[in-house]
Amino acid sequence: MNNDLSKLLSKDEIMEVNKSARESSNQDILSNKCNVDDLRFWSALLSGRDNFSIPVDRLARDPDEKRVLRSSFYIDEKLYLRLRNLAICEGKSLNTVLLSAFYVALSASSGQHNIVIGNSLSNEDNGNNSALDPVPLRVHVQPDISVVSLIHHIDKLITNIQRYRLCSFDQLNTFLESVEGLSHNPIFQIKFAVKSVDLLKNEQEKLDLSLIIDDSHEQLNGQFYWAEAVFDATTLDQLVAVYQQVLAAIVDDKHQPIFTSKGYSRLMSAGVPFGWA
Repeated sequence: MNNDLSKLLSKDEIMEVNKSARESSNQDILSNKCNVDDLRFWSALLSGRDNFSIPVDRLARDPDEKRVLRSSFYIDEKLYLRLRNLAICEGKSLNTVLLSAFYVALSASSGQHNIVIGNSLSNEDNGNNSALDPVPLRVHVQPDISVVSLIHHIDKLITNIQRYRLCSFDQLNTFLESVEGLSHNPIFQIKFAVKSVDLLKNEQEKLDLSLIIDDSHEQLNGQFYWAEAVFDATTLDQLVAVYQQVLAAIVDDKHQPIFTSKGYSRLMSAGVPFGWA
């Protein structure tokens, strides 16, 4: 990764990025305490990312179609408690456990291994409104990885990423454009959040897919917000079922590879349309 970083920017490109960021309508790099090293970190993490797509659906949204639909589900109290116990036993947050399962469900449904999700950490920021949120997390989901390994990997990524959260989305976009060109992919198309407040409603319009989970009750209440121009209703129904199957599988045996034996069978019984590429 260090070799890649040294090739990302020339001196002239760095000067151009700083100039563009200063001219933006938002806070500039200096006032936001976001420096070039921070931007290099994000570029190394996000460079070469692919758009997420499920093959049976549309690969690019119609710019004239902006309707966002919602699919609801719930996780019963028994499974909720088992998921919380798993988080406690591993010394991790419930957010990390539920997010890990989401990566697995998305990968199983799409056949893609490298997936970027914008993870909202606002509940854990203790009033720090200046921090980048949601945080783009790029994870490589390996077919033979155990759920406990994935949970620890994502937790470590979230921990390591904290110091780089002073960069704004405008700064990231400007920087990535200078490195990748004007046709670069969105920073992320998918959002995940665990909220103990009212479920989000109006900020999903610019995203292809969002999963918001309310953990303020005795059961977990989930909402998928999805762009009709990108996904079919049948696909989302299937994704909801797969996610619930993954959650049930990971509490049965946290050391077992998710895509083998019982875990894989559970996914197949949920009707996953595509296996690993």
